[in-house]
Amino acid sequence: MKSRVGVVRLRGSKYLTGAETNEELVFASQKLYINSTKTFNLFRVALDLYALEMAEEDYLCLDYSNDSGATWETAACVDGFDDFETNVWYSPDVDFPAQLRQETLMIRLRNTGDVLLNKVDVLGWKVFGLPS
Repeated sequence: MKSRVGVVRLRGSKYLTGAETNEELVFASQKLYINSTKTFNLFRVALDLYALEMAEEDYLCLDYSNDSGATWETAACVDGFDDFETNVWYSPDVDFPAQLRQETLMIRLRNTGDVLLNKVDVLGWKVFGLPS
């Protein structure tokens, strides 16, 4: 990790305390304010992720909220045991729809494994041919 700065470690409770049951760790953004003069119909979250340890039952999910965190939608979930290897950097992109004239966005990561995050970029754009 020497070549990376700003790395955040997310660990579920069993990796933190050695507990038999594993509670998820939730890492959420504050409200991200969107330029209301732009009309986006798609958001993309691009992140760098490195799994230190993931058991068969562990997962990492990316959720988003269009209503200041009152409700959440799951954009993607990965099962660390089946979907990627440990000790390798991955740079997945996760796309999800924007709402018409959306003013704010929140994202959160839910994790039960032991992972590192290096960057999280949130991008919005207009894709022609998709509803806006």
